[in-house]
Amino acid sequence: PEKGKVYQEGELVPTEFLSLSEWMHQSTLFNVLREMSFFKNYLSSKIFTIWKGNVRYRMYVATRQRLIHNLFFAKPAYCDTLVNMNKYIYELTIQKA
Repeated sequence: PEKGKVYQEGELVPTEFLSLSEWMHQSTLFNVLREMSFFKNYLSSKIFTIWKGNVRYRMYVATRQRLIHNLFFAKPAYCDTLVNMNKYIYELTIQKA
């Protein structure tokens, strides 16, 4: 880019500009890149990926809540008893061996 100065609100401000041929070259490259499938579909695929991640997370949270609500072994009233029963059963299997 070439450099120059321009008046803005009464002040001389430094600026950069492109020659017409350089601008045409940059514009052509930009249009070629936009036609590539990766860049053409980038925004929609990014949004879809975020949406898919949110759906998967919501399904995970719903499953976790359902398990907490319905799973017999997760009830606090039964946990200690079940752990003790498993400990006794394990001790019995060791004594038999």
